[in-house]
Amino acid sequence: MTTLRVIKSIGRSRLRLALLLIPLLLACFAIAQSARAVTPEADDGNANSTMAEEGNALLDLRADTKTSAMGQQQSKTPPNHPERRIDFRANPGQCAPEMVELHGLLKLHFQTRGLDVVPKSANFKEFSGTGIATGRTYVAREVHVERSQRVKSENGVGAGCFILEFQVIGNPNPPPKADPNPGRAFRFTVSYKVLYGFAKSKVKGGTLNLGDPNACCNVNGCLEGCSN
Repeated sequence: MTTLRVIKSIGRSRLRLALLLIPLLLACFAIAQSARAVTPEADDGNANSTMAEEGNALLDLRADTKTSAMGQQQSKTPPNHPERRIDFRANPGQCAPEMVELHGLLKLHFQTRGLDVVPKSANFKEFSGTGIATGRTYVAREVHVERSQRVKSENGVGAGCFILEFQVIGNPNPPPKADPNPGRAFRFTVSYKVLYGFAKSKVKGGTLNLGDPNACCNVNGCLEGCSN
């Protein structure tokens, strides 16, 4: 009888221990699940996703930079070979008795002379001229930049001035198109007083200024020089 009581006592102790351990295990399991939900473990998938996002951002940045760089290259010309548009109506006088609408893209070329930068030449990349009254087509002849070149500088930094000019010719309209002066070509001169600055052997683009155009009948030019 004593042995049976001992066995029953041991069995009851194990049962009580099991009943105590079950709530404890359930509590531990609940805490672990909660911690995992709040702070997810960084697995390989998350790491790869983060790296992919950073890689995409870097590619986007490089693409934007490349696009901006290409855009700058397309919109800019070399500093010593700038381009300027001309768009105006000329009223030269008796040598061309009508208003003439002129449009063109002028390209200037500068060269170094010691530490100074001076004009070398100029040409039209495109040009069109139309007589308002007659409908004549006007063309531009060779552009000159040699007259009245003046430069002031110190240690390679300075400013310059020169007269840019070209002749414009409007021949009579070919038949059967009517023309009030069928046997006479209209000719006149266009002059600009060009100002510019330079440093380190390069023209500073923001300083290049063609000024206002002057149209006249004088084949030697409409402006006396840079001193005026």
